[in-house]
Amino acid sequence: NATVIDGRLVTQYVFDEAVLPEALVADVADRTMAALRDLLGHCLAVEGAQYTPSDFSTVSIEQHELDALLGDLDLSGLSEP
Repeated sequence: NATVIDGRLVTQYVFDEAVLPEALVADVADRTMAALRDLLGHCLAVEGAQYTPSDFSTVSIEQHELDALLGDLDLSGLSEP
């Protein structure tokens, strides 16, 4: 389970110790947090607007198609996503 409290991500792992060893769950938790930190670092490092197909959920479009379409547009007057 995960939620945001006071602007911070809080996670809770509930598991049956008879099925999963605590060390395995701790490793999954550590890897999850590391992946989230990497994702956050990437997001903070990118300059300018970045779009993905999920930003346009009402159409079916692949990333390379979206990149080509956006490359043809002048987006200088638009706000970032």
